[in-house]
Amino acid sequence: MPSSRLGKYLHTLERLPAITDATTVGEIIEASGLPIYEPVIEFHCKYAGFVQPYGRVKFIWGLFHEFPHDYSFFKPNQPHCNQNLQVISGNENT
Repeated sequence: MPSSRLGKYLHTLERLPAITDATTVGEIIEASGLPIYEPVIEFHCKYAGFVQPYGRVKFIWGLFHEFPHDYSFFKPNQPHCNQNLQVISGNENT
């Protein structure tokens, strides 16, 4: 559950249509060859489609977009991820 501060902020944002069905989100991630993590799916389902203004630019939240902007390097319904990221689990300092 988001904090009341986050809830108030989200209420100020425009939200565009987005794929928020957890099963469909998982299938799209799986089809892209990326690992599936439940918290990642939950995050996308809760926040995909929110439009965050940043100066004259707008960022649309989500792991993938059904209709990316024509000038975007994103492809429809395909997550974009740095494949060199490492998965860190547990406490790495011990």
